[in-house]
Amino acid sequence: LVLRRVGVGAHEGEDHIGVVGAGGPHLLAVDDDAVAVDDAPGAQAAEAEPGALARNAIPFTNEPALPLIAVVLTPGDGGVDAESIKGLPFPVTVALDPNAPDAAATAETYRRAGAEVLILPAGLPKGASASDIEVSFATFFAAIPTAVGVIDLPTDGFAADMLGAKQVAAILAADGYGMITYGRGLNSATQEAARLSVPAAEVLRVLDDGGVGESAL
Repeated sequence: LVLRRVGVGAHEGEDHIGVVGAGGPHLLAVDDDAVAVDDAPGAQAAEAEPGALARNAIPFTNEPALPLIAVVLTPGDGGVDAESIKGLPFPVTVALDPNAPDAAATAETYRRAGAEVLILPAGLPKGASASDIEVSFATFFAAIPTAVGVIDLPTDGFAADMLGAKQVAAILAADGYGMITYGRGLNSATQEAARLSVPAAEVLRVLDDGGVGESAL
């Protein structure tokens, strides 16, 4: 995936956030030329009481100062071996389905391996009411309390519905979660995220979609 940055990064102190697509592991690049930081009083208050992204981010230092590439893995049915993650020479983020029966344990396994975790909100009813969305996300957060943010589905996700997108952005803003969406159309979710100072980024391209070889990635 290739991303256009529209918010603050996932790693504390760094302009870096991971994003994921559908299917197997995805490689993605981040454009760090467009980072919006809110210095308003509300942002200072949020810093005094760290939200989920700040609480759950894995410490990261870019030394030497090199161009950043964010990598997010979608484990799929076979999962991703935590020991393999430990052996990687760069940090990664793993997107997990909070509806999986072992979601919390799996998230902890990846975090112990040094990976951040994103929530992939599968099963959110299309055209869900405000109360349905609120209950669903409360369940997602309870299932994976160590998540740094939420990544939308590639198709028929919350960003496809204007009212739903606005509510999701408000929910994420309430406890400082990050938001990842796909850059399609007007993208009400990203617009609302910017308005509420929710750290956010858009997916512009899936690099390993369409038969790109391993060597190319």
